[in-house]
Amino acid sequence: MSERTKNNEESNETSEDHISALPDDLLLDVLSLLTADEAVQTCVLARRWRDLWRYLPSLSFVVEKPSAEAPTFRSTEHFNEFVNRLIALREPLPLVDCEIDLYQTDTSEFNNDETFPYPYLNQWIEYALTCQAQFLRVIVDDRIDQKFLLNVPLVSRHLMTLHLNNVDLLCSMDFSSCTPVLEDLEVSSCDIHARTVSSRSLKHLYIVNCHFSIGYRTLFSTPSLNSLHLAYFDGMIPLTESMPLLERAFVRLEFSSDHRYCINFAVEDCGDQSRVGCFGYPNQSVLLNGLSNAINLVLIAGPEEQIQSARLFFLVGEGDISNLMQTELQLVDRLTNFLRVVP
Repeated sequence: MSERTKNNEESNETSEDHISALPDDLLLDVLSLLTADEAVQTCVLARRWRDLWRYLPSLSFVVEKPSAEAPTFRSTEHFNEFVNRLIALREPLPLVDCEIDLYQTDTSEFNNDETFPYPYLNQWIEYALTCQAQFLRVIVDDRIDQKFLLNVPLVSRHLMTLHLNNVDLLCSMDFSSCTPVLEDLEVSSCDIHARTVSSRSLKHLYIVNCHFSIGYRTLFSTPSLNSLHLAYFDGMIPLTESMPLLERAFVRLEFSSDHRYCINFAVEDCGDQSRVGCFGYPNQSVLLNGLSNAINLVLIAGPEEQIQSARLFFLVGEGDISNLMQTELQLVDRLTNFLRVVP
C-alpha cells in the first residue's frame, strides 16, 4: 500500500469518526455509563480511546448475575485480578462515584470454601475513599454464605452518599468528624455492631432487614435528619436523640425485635432504676425522644407486639399497662396518631 493511499484511508477514518472528535470530558461521561470492564474494552476502538479508561471519574465493578448470557469473567479470581489491575493502572484522580456489585457466579465454587470469595473488597473500598469518592455503593449477593467483614474506617471528607448491602459492619459508624458532608446513608441486610450511628450532616437514613446487637441499644445521633426508614430488623430497638428537622419517619416493629426486653434480658420491669438500655435516659422513651418532631409519622406493630411496644413509644406506668391489656380498643385509642395496627 502506497503512503498516499494509507494517508487517505486514515483521513477518511478520522473524518467519519465524529465521536472520537468529542472532548475528553464528554467521552469520559459516556464511558462512566458503562461498567468498568466495558469501559476498558473501548481501548481497542481507536488510538483516541486507548488510554481514556485510565481517567474514568466513575467506576462500576460488577460481577455478572447468574442470569447473564455471556459473562465477562471466568471466575471470581478472574474478577479479582481485573479490579486489582485496573486500580493499579488508573491515574490517581478523584472519583465522583464508585459502585461494587458482587454476585455468586457459580454455586459449586462456594460449596466447600469457608473464605469470602472477594478478599480484596476492603482494599477496594479504601481505594474509593482515598480517591475522594462522593458516592459509594457496595452490594454483596445474599446467596454468598460467607459474610463480608467490613472493618476499614469509612473515613472521607468527601463522601456524601453511602449504600451498603449484606455486609457485617465491624467499623465505626460515627461520621461526625471524619465524614462531615455525609447526607444519605442506606444500610440493608447488614449486621450492625456499632454503638452509635452519628452524623451532624446526615439527612436521610434508611435501615432495612438488619440485625442490631442484643447486648446494647445502638444510639442514633443525627440532629439534621429529614427522613428515617427503619423496618424489618431484629435485635434491640435503637435509641434516638432529638431530631428537630425530621419530616418523615417510618418505623416497623417485627416480633423478632427484642423491644420487649431490657439490657438485663427481663420482660417489662427488671428492677434496674437507671434502665439506660431501655429508655436511654431516665423518663425518656426509646423512640419518641427523636420521632416526636416528625410531620409525617408511621409506626407499625403486629397484634402480638402492641402491649410490649407501648412502653417504647409512650411513658406508660404499670397501671397503664394493666389497663391497656384489658382491651385492644383502649390501646388503639391511646396510639391512634402514632401506631397503625397490622392484622
